[in-house]
Amino acid sequence: MQKLNIYRSFDIIPVWNYWKIVTKGELKYICVAEKYEYETLILSELQKIETEKAYSKLFSETQGLSLKLQQSYYNAWLAYFNFLKTGIISNVFSSFGKYRKILDELQTGFLFEGKTYETSLEIVNHLDKICKDNNIPSHEKSFLRLKIIDYRIIGGQKKTKPWDLIEESVQIKEVLSQSFDIHGISVSEYNQLRDLATKKIKHG
Repeated sequence: MQKLNIYRSFDIIPVWNYWKIVTKGELKYICVAEKYEYETLILSELQKIETEKAYSKLFSETQGLSLKLQQSYYNAWLAYFNFLKTGIISNVFSSFGKYRKILDELQTGFLFEGKTYETSLEIVNHLDKICKDNNIPSHEKSFLRLKIIDYRIIGGQKKTKPWDLIEESVQIKEVLSQSFDIHGISVSEYNQLRDLATKKIKHG
């Protein structure tokens, strides 16, 4: 099996690769390779697992996401497990509601294997109907909700217009009068330039 090197930090992965992951949902772009090699790159099942773990780590590095979102998701699960012991279900609903609220606020724009936050909400709404029609207990519905709306495999994307890295990078270059290569600049560096361009536009 071919040995693959993997980008494991936003300080290293090129923004072009990350853009490909976001727009195409293909984790092969988290691997280190020449641009032309990705079209023919086929991952084995073990390599897919490795890339999923690496992407999950990158996801948790996102600004403001690591502690706030992970903690709320953990609290929602903790409330569910406490319910199994005590029978008190109110905390299950409230903690899940807080987790959902954080996801709504973040709207991170992430995609994972093509599954967006909007898609997950549609599934949950369909789940609510199924549970109601089949008299499925509330605690079982809560368990399924947590499985479906898992921040590690979904994104908070609610944008109608897809992220166009090419167009955006051209605008940043024009605003900052600075040149850079999207195939070489890391996500961290790119985000800094984007923030600078945004501030420059805002303050004239």
